[in-house]
Amino acid sequence: MEIRLSRQNNWNFQRLNIFNIQQTGFPRLNEQDLREIWGGSYGPKHVQGYLTEMRTQISKGRQYQGLRQFHVSCEGQLWTWEGVSFDQDNPPARWHGNGWDGARIIKANILSKHTSNTTHTAVVCFVPEGKICANQTFQYSNDNLNRIKMWVCGPRNRAGCKPGARTVCPCLHCFSLIAILGLYSHSPLLQGTTHKRTIIVDPGNGLPAQHFFI
Repeated sequence: MEIRLSRQNNWNFQRLNIFNIQQTGFPRLNEQDLREIWGGSYGPKHVQGYLTEMRTQISKGRQYQGLRQFHVSCEGQLWTWEGVSFDQDNPPARWHGNGWDGARIIKANILSKHTSNTTHTAVVCFVPEGKICANQTFQYSNDNLNRIKMWVCGPRNRAGCKPGARTVCPCLHCFSLIAILGLYSHSPLLQGTTHKRTIIVDPGNGLPAQHFFI
């Protein structure tokens, strides 16, 4: 609701690169932090698949440079992915909590791993670095984790993310956004890939052996 109002009234609504830590202000997390948010290793393991889907879409949108360069692009580091942010400095409408820390809301479209041409709208609310975080939502084990306030995933329809509104732990789309903001933007060398090189022939260059990939 607050993001929709920001669109209508132009309230601090900004486009940003979710891999740019200066733009996001998201606190640095480590791999143990991600396991704590998820409650195990399943979520952190599957984030690599979402990163690979993002790389593949970017690679498909570039001018074709041959299969070798396509594979390299699908396996390289991600440096940019568009999102939007909104600073919620005042308590939202119908807020009945004990206190409100000035929060930032970041929204990004995360590609579906299971349905082609489908994206999910992942939203994360947190207290950015440099602002006082006096109220804890989840009682995590360290201050950086406790800057995370809430998440939600949409759209809310039959084709949307069914567990997207749960609060015990995030869905994989929101979790991937948290992992990008907190870990992979701060430490890009930790980005992995699930891209697999299959046996392919590049018909534009004949059939020499160097155009076969495994």
